[in-house]
Amino acid sequence: MITRNNTVRLISSAALLITLALAPSAALAAAKVSFNFVDVEITAVAKFVSDVTGKNFIYDDRVRGKVTIIAPTKISVNDAYDLFTSVLRLKGYAIVPSGISAHKIVPVAEARQSGLKVTRLRVPRNEDFIARLIPIEHISADAALRFLQPVISRNGYISAFGPGNLLLIMDSGLVIEKVLKIAGAIDQPFEAEEPEVVFLENSDAAEVGRVLNEGIQKNAQARGVKPSAKAVIVKRINALVLFGSRAERSSMLRLIERLDVEPQIEQGVINVHFLENADAEELSAVLKNLIGGARKGAKPKGGSSPFASLSDISVTPDKGTNSLVIVASPSDYTSIIGVIRKLDRKRRQVYVEALIVEASIDKLRELGSKWRAIGVKGGEPVAVGGFGVMDQESMQNIATGLS
Repeated sequence: MITRNNTVRLISSAALLITLALAPSAALAAAKVSFNFVDVEITAVAKFVSDVTGKNFIYDDRVRGKVTIIAPTKISVNDAYDLFTSVLRLKGYAIVPSGISAHKIVPVAEARQSGLKVTRLRVPRNEDFIARLIPIEHISADAALRFLQPVISRNGYISAFGPGNLLLIMDSGLVIEKVLKIAGAIDQPFEAEEPEVVFLENSDAAEVGRVLNEGIQKNAQARGVKPSAKAVIVKRINALVLFGSRAERSSMLRLIERLDVEPQIEQGVINVHFLENADAEELSAVLKNLIGGARKGAKPKGGSSPFASLSDISVTPDKGTNSLVIVASPSDYTSIIGVIRKLDRKRRQVYVEALIVEASIDKLRELGSKWRAIGVKGGEPVAVGGFGVMDQESMQNIATGLS
């Protein structure tokens, strides 16, 4: 119900509408209107905005509810329309284009399925529900989609169109404006990075480069974007020059490591195997016994011979190089090598250290010892000493001298 105060406000606004209707469009955009409503039905506000802006609104009986809008100062006609769209969004409604000069007011949940205006031009900064195509130039649309998804409102929609590298967004003008700012910030060309040179040791650069470029091309086609990485082949030095972002070059390097490996060369009939710990002659005897037992019909528990062709196997030791010369088929050689690797190990040893000392007492006997004696001669003490062996004759000479 419209109260008396509201009626006065609508009547005063009607006088302004007569003036606006006779004014040109430039004057209409610059005109100011009072926009104050207290507990007024949405349909009444829609009627007022329609008269002020000249826009035609279509809605059904589902559009209901009362709103209060307080604007202390006069606002422009465009601001009045933007304020009206915000009020509708607050109440769960959205405005979508319908026909040439009409706009439908529908629940937000139905706005995506209604006739939206699809554009690539600048969108209005209000709560109008529109569809916008955003071209992405420097990054993939899928990457931009994952980054922008959280910005979209609950009732909005965003998807990536791979072949054209485009984003389709259906949301309010305010949300789309935020998305455009963020998309412009992330959709930037990559800074130039130094290419990386990889020298191949075991593979042909032309073959590896062809595999890399085919993989890059197929991956880009699957994502609907142009290839941004490339492997250039330099045949003269058998190398590859990798161009692309750091992540792309890292991916190519991992694949090169898997491809640039030493090929498994099939063993010939005559092979030489050098031993590290075992003795060639001893190990040769063990192998000959093994092969001889297999030739005589001795079979392991499995029931089949471990060798394919026993008549063509021979093992000859070479003492000078501590190696074995093995004549066998590739399959038999593989079986023999398995036995050799298990036997060619360091053996357990006991380390004993001995110290031999030769001792003789002959020199000690010849050296003798020091001796001393004290006697009395003429009432005076006499000290007698010497060094060496004291025999009987020496003792008699000393006694004679003291007497």
